[in-house]
Amino acid sequence: MLVRSCRQARLLVLLALLAGCSSPLTAASPSPTTAATTAPTPRDLADALTKAFASKDADAVGRLLPTQSSIGVSAVVEPVQPGDPDRGNCCVLNVPVASFINELRGKFASGSLTVVVDPQVQPTPANTAAPFFVSSDWREADRTTRIDLYLRDMGGGWLWTGALHHYPRSASRGTCIIEYRPPWVPTGTTC
Repeated sequence: MLVRSCRQARLLVLLALLAGCSSPLTAASPSPTTAATTAPTPRDLADALTKAFASKDADAVGRLLPTQSSIGVSAVVEPVQPGDPDRGNCCVLNVPVASFINELRGKFASGSLTVVVDPQVQPTPANTAAPFFVSSDWREADRTTRIDLYLRDMGGGWLWTGALHHYPRSASRGTCIIEYRPPWVPTGTTC
């Protein structure tokens, strides 16, 4: 097919993208109740995260994340090996908030994930953008993963903006150092 104009090229790209979708276009859209709600202090945010996860309310979790953005996600493999220039850190993702909330909603609905947040606010190392974090345990049938939830002042209030997954070295799988699962990645994918 000969493309004769810029408009035709754009339409072809749009059609190709639409053809590649295996789910409705609205599947990745956040629910109308997911507008960000900032917390006045890190402690208030920690309490709100604890409550939202305990009640398995994905929309409440979504309101504690920046809207129209992504969650910065990384992992550390422990124990950190001597001489490791990355200090065990690896596998950085930027997870779209809407996708994360939709996947989280599905995990909660199926009963396949329980998240327990320790509301004790802790300081992060001095060189991070988010000065505080709370620890959490993400429990699935075959594993529990400790994930630190990073809290950041977004200019008017505090939101959850990042996550650091902690994996034991024994969890490494060949070239796949760690295995991210939904809700961090879309259903049907890992790592």
